[in-house]
Amino acid sequence: MKRKFLIFAAIVAWFGHDGKAQNCYFTPGNTVNCPTNGSQSPDIKTFAGETVTAFQTMAAGMALLPQPKIQVGLQVLPASTTFITADSAGCQGPPVTCVFANATALNSYIDTVYLDTTDGNAPIATFADWNIDPLPYTQAAEYTGSATPPDAAFEAYLLTVQDSVAQHLKLRSISIRLAPAPFTPTYTACGLTPSTMTEAQMAGCLNPMYAAMVSHFHTLGVSIVDFTGFHEPTGMWYIQTGQIFSHSDVAAFVTSYSSTVKGAAGGSGINIGVGVAYSENGYVTYLIANLATSVLQFFGVDLYGTSSAANYATVMGTYANYCSEALAGGFGCKADESAPPVHCPSSAPVCNEDAAYEACGWAGWQTYGLNQVWNALLPKWAAAYGFSYWTSFYSWTNAFLGASSSAGNCNPSSGSLTGYPGTVMANLGVTTQTGTSYRLSRLWPAVSLQGAVALSGKVAIQ
Repeated sequence: MKRKFLIFAAIVAWFGHDGKAQNCYFTPGNTVNCPTNGSQSPDIKTFAGETVTAFQTMAAGMALLPQPKIQVGLQVLPASTTFITADSAGCQGPPVTCVFANATALNSYIDTVYLDTTDGNAPIATFADWNIDPLPYTQAAEYTGSATPPDAAFEAYLLTVQDSVAQHLKLRSISIRLAPAPFTPTYTACGLTPSTMTEAQMAGCLNPMYAAMVSHFHTLGVSIVDFTGFHEPTGMWYIQTGQIFSHSDVAAFVTSYSSTVKGAAGGSGINIGVGVAYSENGYVTYLIANLATSVLQFFGVDLYGTSSAANYATVMGTYANYCSEALAGGFGCKADESAPPVHCPSSAPVCNEDAAYEACGWAGWQTYGLNQVWNALLPKWAAAYGFSYWTSFYSWTNAFLGASSSAGNCNPSSGSLTGYPGTVMANLGVTTQTGTSYRLSRLWPAVSLQGAVALSGKVAIQ
């Protein structure tokens, strides 16, 4: 049997000094007409070559492995804590002027990103990943804790917005996976100093909100499939608390919120997860050894690269090892977040949107073909290495792509209300070619991307 390899080629359209459009081809070991930028290190030509090589390596490694169909999802990004809290109190009006904390806009976003207008509005993704803000649930009737947010009226408004999103996802037959993302104000509302609070104090603050959240969803008649109550101990959780919780602390917290969630109304059938990112393998090993599968059902792995595209395949191999270890211990393994390689300075200690030369919403990534190739590769790669679920984090790019390549244009810290994310919310209704390529993951494996096929002339696979 002839072994098949995926050969990726991407094209960037750019304009030379004569004003005529030229094509920049990236294939393994070959570039033609590719621009360089001396102020970038590495420049985009080098980045593209490294990315293609990484994709080639991943494709070759999985070529002979079974790739069963798995569930796929998208992040409800503008409804996450990051964005829903970017709006200021008072935007609830009347009239409502909130950009993200706006039920009408968020539901329109869901329809734009999740529904396939070419197929009777069938869901492109059947699952929604939601990094939800827990603080509004202090205003739910089901809340029994003692947190006091600084603006209870605004939190009550945010609760109505989150209720609307939950009900709209149910209306569209999209299942919900929750991963609460408590930011610093959540802890201060409990009278805690995040950087010095103990695990027990954190649990005492969050668990009543988690219980209220689950019970409130049950009151709404909306089901929750998965609940990841703690994620990225050295990433998001560290950024918001200023401390890195120990392996034993994380195990204790998982144990407590598992009991809380499963004991809440409607919570008995929810799968409990914990999220991990790169360099957090110690947590994986410790939790497998110290928690029962009745307490923890799955590990949610966040599939992000580092500051160098050259080691993207190696980093992804680390995540595959996480999954292998989890499965061997009797736990499930799901990709809770993921994103394509990001073009960052080689000196950047962390490669995120704020550190990037060009950010996720740049239309050039579509012309270049990176998003399309990545969408074609990742769900099959995840399936080959034992993941039962895969999701794409930056769902913005399925809805709108902007002309600006400004670094950080996907994050609120770079002016989301007036920058790219705000522009996305003002231009809903049209699915981009990136969104079209994402549809392939819904059709796969009925439509196989192994073999000699071409996508829009931009991506060649042999």
